[in-house]
Amino acid sequence: MDWYVRYLKFHKMRNPEKMGVKEVAAFLGHLEGNGSTAIHIQNQALNALAFVYSHVLDKPLPELNASRVREMHKHRN
Repeated sequence: MDWYVRYLKFHKMRNPEKMGVKEVAAFLGHLEGNGSTAIHIQNQALNALAFVYSHVLDKPLPELNASRVREMHKHRN
C-alpha cells in the first residue's frame, strides 16, 4: 500500500478511478527521473499499482507492463 499512497500523493490525491496507465507512467517516470530509484524498485512500484488497480479497484489495466510504461514515458519527454 506504500506505493499506492505515494502514487496518490504524487497525483495530488486525485481519484484513482479516473486515472490509469498515463498516470502510472508519469509516476514511474518521476521515480526514474530522480536518479536514485533503481529499476527493480520501479518494477516493484509498477507491480504494486497493477495489483491495486486489478484486485482492489477492480479496474485492471491489461496494457500495464514495465516496457510499455517506460516507452510511454520516453515519448512524453
